[in-house]
Amino acid sequence: MRNVVVVAMALTALSCGTEAPPAPVVTARVFFVSPADGAEVGDTVHLQLGAEGITIAAANGQRIEGEAHHHLFIDTDPTADSVMIGRDDLTRHLGTGADTVSLVLAPGPHRIIAVAAWGDHFPVVGAGRDTLMIEVRAPVITP
Repeated sequence: MRNVVVVAMALTALSCGTEAPPAPVVTARVFFVSPADGAEVGDTVHLQLGAEGITIAAANGQRIEGEAHHHLFIDTDPTADSVMIGRDDLTRHLGTGADTVSLVLAPGPHRIIAVAAWGDHFPVVGAGRDTLMIEVRAPVITP
């Protein structure tokens, strides 16, 4: 038993100081550039998105480290990180690698969440998301 303790202590001592320092952590995140959070907008909403720590690229069905594309969840919660992002009226894929999109929305308040996803449409785990709250004003109809 004593020999096991001595060997364990020796291995611990050898491992100390021999490890390379950890690589700096680059946290990927996607965000809204415009419009500003809380903005009042017309029924056609022009969104511009940005990204840090990750390159926005066209979806190609694969997971390539450091590459993703934007997804938007409109008035709905994002899927879990372990679930492929579906396609419906409340979920928009910017699968071409675009960072701008125009949406036509009904008058009233809207919540849009930007999520980074791999080329296979699964969310990038740990990537920062952004939430935009906007108010779409009712169109003015003149007689």
